[in-house]
Amino acid sequence: MCPESLLHWQNVDSLCWLHSLLSLVVNNVTLNSCVKTLPPNVDSLLRTLTESFFQAQELLTKNREQAEKDLCDIREKVWSYLHPKMKCERGVNDSPVTALPLLLRENSILSEKMLQVYQWEFNCTACGYHQINK
Repeated sequence: MCPESLLHWQNVDSLCWLHSLLSLVVNNVTLNSCVKTLPPNVDSLLRTLTESFFQAQELLTKNREQAEKDLCDIREKVWSYLHPKMKCERGVNDSPVTALPLLLRENSILSEKMLQVYQWEFNCTACGYHQINK
């Protein structure tokens, strides 16, 4: 499917940060391939999210209203999962950068596959101080 023909979440309640996060997840090829490898008996919000998104895309040509409702329903499930962890509120902008690690940790199998490691290195040319944080 062309990106222009995909149905995405409409901004409501200043949840553009959440919509950005959802779009990032469903369009991430690596994450989608990891989700597909999950055993069928493993419950995963990320699998529900990606499956719901792609089912809504298939439904789009037949019943746009139902497809939009399905996207709203899965957004609400993800919101319900993130809300207590982030202590976020509707109508208040937040950050998808904060939400992404929380959502990826939802499933231990996916969490291990999507592990992110950062290294911050500081070098002072004046005094020679050197610090590395991971």
